This record gives sequence, structure tokens and C-alpha cells, in this order.
Amino acid sequence: MKAVYSGSLDCVRELARVEGVDWETRTNRRQSLLEVAREKNRQEIVTFLEEREREAESCLLYTSDA
Repeated sequence: MKAVYSGSLDCVRELARVEGVDWETRTNRRQSLLEVAREKNRQEIVTFLEEREREAESCLLYTSDA
């Protein structure tokens, strides 16, 4: 959350390489990573998180079809 809040795309990308990162984490106001990125106008991070989400969904579709 800190990387998203502070606008560090490099850190968010690095975290994406780490197994076990909780991408569903929420703030104490129940905001998701994507919601925080949007609120803070971190457009590059918004784009990264949206693309990551799409890739994860397509992987789920692919594995459920197998």
C-alpha cells in the first residue's frame, strides 16, 4: 500500500515479482490498491494494476478451461 500511496511504480513493479504479495489488501477505510492509486492520481500505477488484474483474470479463465 505504501508504494501505491507514495506513487512508486518501480516499487509496485518489484512487488509484483514477489510471491505471496497480498494484492487484495485494503486501507482502514476499505480502499483497494487501485482505489488509492486513483484517488492519488497515480495514473501509471492505475494502469499497471489494471493490466495486472486483467492478466490475472485471463489466467484464471485459461486454467478453468483446461
